Amino acid sequence: MVTQSTTLTTRMTYRTNTPSTKPNQEKPVDDIVGFLQEARGLVHQMKIVPLTPAPPPVDTTGPLIALEISKAKEYLKKLEDEDREAEQRFKITQDTLQLRLLQITKEIECLDISINEVSNERSSCGMMSLQLQEEAMIIRDQTRDEVEMCRAEGEVKKNLFIHETSLKEAEWKKEFGVADDEENFLNGILNQRNKTHQDLEAEIDRHRNLLLFKENKARKDELSRRQLHEAIQELKGNIRVICRIRPLMGTESSQTVQYNYLSSQELSIEIEGKERAGRKIEKQQFPFKFDRIFPPDTNQRTVFEEISHLVQSALDGYNCCIFAYGQTGSGKTYTMEGSEDVEDEETRGMISRAVTQIFDSSSRLTSQGWRYKMVASFMEVYNDVIRDLLAKDFKSKVLEAKNDPKTNKIYVPDLTQVNVSTPSQVFELLRRASHNRTTAETLMNHSSSRSHSIFQLSIQGHNTVTAENIDGTLNLIDLAGSEKLEQSGAAGTTKTETIAINSSLTNLGNVITAVASGAKHVPYRSCTLTYLLQNSIGGSAKTMMFVNISPADRNVKETISSLRFATKVNSCEIGTAKKKTNFKF
Repeated sequence: MVTQSTTLTTRMTYRTNTPSTKPNQEKPVDDIVGFLQEARGLVHQMKIVPLTPAPPPVDTTGPLIALEISKAKEYLKKLEDEDREAEQRFKITQDTLQLRLLQITKEIECLDISINEVSNERSSCGMMSLQLQEEAMIIRDQTRDEVEMCRAEGEVKKNLFIHETSLKEAEWKKEFGVADDEENFLNGILNQRNKTHQDLEAEIDRHRNLLLFKENKARKDELSRRQLHEAIQELKGNIRVICRIRPLMGTESSQTVQYNYLSSQELSIEIEGKERAGRKIEKQQFPFKFDRIFPPDTNQRTVFEEISHLVQSALDGYNCCIFAYGQTGSGKTYTMEGSEDVEDEETRGMISRAVTQIFDSSSRLTSQGWRYKMVASFMEVYNDVIRDLLAKDFKSKVLEAKNDPKTNKIYVPDLTQVNVSTPSQVFELLRRASHNRTTAETLMNHSSSRSHSIFQLSIQGHNTVTAENIDGTLNLIDLAGSEKLEQSGAAGTTKTETIAINSSLTNLGNVITAVASGAKHVPYRSCTLTYLLQNSIGGSAKTMMFVNISPADRNVKETISSLRFATKVNSCEIGTAKKKTNFKF
């Protein structure tokens, strides 16, 4: 009993001191089985061995024995629990090993199958290798035969090529002999052509020098032309007057004024004198003389030929002004603007013809190194107020003329300025301005201009050869017609317009009179029209006036009044015109 207790105690001590095995820690299967068998034997011995009767209780040993028995029971219970757990782990491990064994068995079977397949493939590859070797031997034999055949065929072709080459070589030698003769012939022609080429180059150089000489001469001739043109214009006078008589209109009476054309510059008007008691009615003669007089059958082209030299002066750098004066319905607007079609060769007016001449001349002068910049504007003076005829809001946009203190030149700030490079661009501006211009119907004219229109073309030029600069201006003015209030039948707004027109024309007459008489004070500021024309009438400008008159007998008083005014203008001396050159282009 003591031995068994000691053994149990020793095992308990061993169990207690031995570290517990972790659940995930695997032991060898044999150790586990041996441990279980040993545990079962100890339990069995404890059950079958009879216990020695306990000695009488002793106060000192009884409690110790009871404690040992209690520990042995606890330990026995613990061993039974561990035994059950060991059996469970053993069963799990056994199942796992069996499952793994099945897997390994299947893998071995798969490997056997793969080995068999590899063996079969190896056998197939061996057979295929033998077949390929046999085919390679067959191909090698065939290739050898083909190479021999090609070699033999190549020898035949080589010999044939050598033979053909020999024949061609003989032919080429024969042809080369002919080619040598042709080469010598062509060399002779080439030498002749080279000589001709040299002669042509010499001729080209001669013509080039001649062209240069002619260009220089053309520039000198152009300068001489300008000088002669300026001299002619000065001899003709600074303010030239041209009289133009319009033909009868379809609605007018056949009674006409009796004109006596004494020459291309002189005419006289013959009218019946007043009847007096006891006296014979005498005819009155009113002679007039101007720079040129155009009868009613004169076309627009002929009229423009007379003013074309003055238009040319604007391109030479002068301030040029052409204006039309006369009673309403006398043909002023037709003379200046022509018909509605500004490009109709027969009817187009002085403005469109002047523009065409300016652009044609500037285009020809480009060969002499001239480059031009042109700017156009169009305005009207209506009731002594300036309106911009090229502006969209021309009726509400009121402008004012001012004097530039640097140039002493009259200009209009904020006036629309349009850069133009072709006549068609200017014609479009003319159409727009003509549509905007103020007109009204009176007893004297069914479409009477109620304002003075002023077309202005500014021209700046620069010569790239001579470095010369020019700055010219062309002013083309259509004055509103003078009317007698009692004859025009004007009323309301039209009456106000007529009064303003007559007042401005009267002021223009006063200015002309002051200039002609050499007065110290010239009333240019008496109205807007005279202020705008200050540079053209009193400055260093070249000015020309059309006096347009009617052939109708009922207008004879207005006709004589217009001719007298024109005579006064023709007597004006405004000094020698000067061109402007000191500016930056």
